[in-house]
Amino acid sequence: AAYKGYFDTWLVYTVKPVPKYSSETVQSWTKVIDGRQTIRYMLLPTGYDENLFREYVNKDLGTSSSAYYTITTTYPTYIAKTDKVYTWRSRDNTIKYILLPEKYDVLKRNDLIYKDTGVFEYYQIYSSVPTSKNTGDIILNLEYNNGIVYMLVPVDYDNHKVNQGLAGLL
Repeated sequence: AAYKGYFDTWLVYTVKPVPKYSSETVQSWTKVIDGRQTIRYMLLPTGYDENLFREYVNKDLGTSSSAYYTITTTYPTYIAKTDKVYTWRSRDNTIKYILLPEKYDVLKRNDLIYKDTGVFEYYQIYSSVPTSKNTGDIILNLEYNNGIVYMLVPVDYDNHKVNQGLAGLL
């Protein structure tokens, strides 16, 4: 957007905008243009709608929110500063990545990774019943987002790790 002596909200800038009001905030993201990474900015009003902001960013990047939860072999470009990238190795030892929004769905992430690796990991939640890794393993039925999920744990499992797994912290 062109500078008119002040910066408007909800416009994409290539320079960091200066807020008119102390309550306004500036968000940024990275876009690759002609093979070079450029930082893009947007001035946002107080209490802005995060989903609307993501729509503007997605439009600017020429992507859609479907970029989230997509498994890739190249490091993904963040759509929002608060995004997360989860990394693992697939069966053939390839490094894989998945771009996640700030408040991502742990179950969806884990199910996608399981489909890629074919391996159920301890202390992760899944929508299907995991198979045991070792004799004595236990499968917990847990409540998650008003539904039932399953978690594979060793016989001497740690309740703290169960809670971390439910929260997506492992």
